[in-house]
Amino acid sequence: MKTKDVLEILLKQETREDIIQELRRLKQLLASSDISEESNEHPST
Repeated sequence: MKTKDVLEILLKQETREDIIQELRRLKQLLASSDISEESNEHPST
């Protein structure tokens, strides 16, 4: 799922609460994925 697709879905949401909840969920997903990606890209030596 691309960022543009996510933004389009958020723009279609009717209430701000839905958008806020979705942004929080996406932020948590990004945080967890960033951590795993960083550990894979930069292995500790």
